[in-house]
Amino acid sequence: MAMSSDISLIKTLGVGNELGEGVLWDESRSCIWWTDILQLTLYRYELESEKLVSYPTPERLCCFTPIEGDHRLLAAFASGFAFFDPETGVTEWIKKIEEDNPGTRLNDGKTDRNGRFWVGTMVEDIKTAIYKGKLYCVDHDLSISEHLSDLVITNSLCWSPDGHIAYHTDTPTRRIYRYKSSEHPKLSEPTLLVKTEKGAFPDGSCVDSQGIYGTLNGAAVRWFGMRRTGVKTSLCLFRRRKRLVLLLQGLN
Repeated sequence: MAMSSDISLIKTLGVGNELGEGVLWDESRSCIWWTDILQLTLYRYELESEKLVSYPTPERLCCFTPIEGDHRLLAAFASGFAFFDPETGVTEWIKKIEEDNPGTRLNDGKTDRNGRFWVGTMVEDIKTAIYKGKLYCVDHDLSISEHLSDLVITNSLCWSPDGHIAYHTDTPTRRIYRYKSSEHPKLSEPTLLVKTEKGAFPDGSCVDSQGIYGTLNGAAVRWFGMRRTGVKTSLCLFRRRKRLVLLLQGLN
C-alpha cells in the first residue's frame, strides 16, 4: 500500500471483519471502537496497551457513540436506537425506527459538536422497501426528529471543528453536500461540496483539526479544502482486505 511521505502507519489489525464500520476514537477511555455489522460484534482497541477486546451485540450494530459520564453506548442497531452496555450485554431500547418499512435499516451516524446523535437509514432491500431512507437526530432528551428523506445510503456524516458546517452524502449519487448547522437540531438547505468521479462512491468521512474534510472513496482517502499553516495530525482509519488500518497523518 503506497503512502505519501506525511503519513505513517500506526498499526494493522488482522481482525477478519466482514463489514467493519463506525470507527471512532473515544477520548475518555483512550481507545478506538468499531463494529462488524454482519458478524454482530463490537470491538475496542486500546492504543497504549495494544489490547483488543470484542463484544457480541444483540443484533446488527450499525453505528454508535460514547456517552459522557456513562459506561454505556448510545447505539444505532439495524432496527432502532438503544442504550447498550458492552460489558454486560444489557440493551435498553429507546425507539424502533421505520418498523413499517422492512427494506431499510439504520446505517451511518455521527455525533455533532453539541452532543446530538445523527443517524440515517439506508435501503437494504429495494423489493420490500416501502419508502427510501431518512436522516434522524437523537437529541439530549432522547427525542428523535426526522430531517432529510428519500435517501438510498446515508454516509459521510461529520462536522467542522466549530460545529457550524455539517457534511453528508447519499452514496450512490456521488454528491457530497454541506449544510449550515447550529445549536438547534436543524440543517440548512444543502450546497454541493463536490461530486466524485464515476466509480468513486463516498463512504466514511471525517474532518481534521484544521477543518479539512476527508472521505474514503473505495481504497483511497481524499481530502477537500485548503490547508492552513501549522503542524496538525489526524487519525485516519479504514478497512482493507478484512483488516483495520490505522494511519497518522501529519499536516505541514
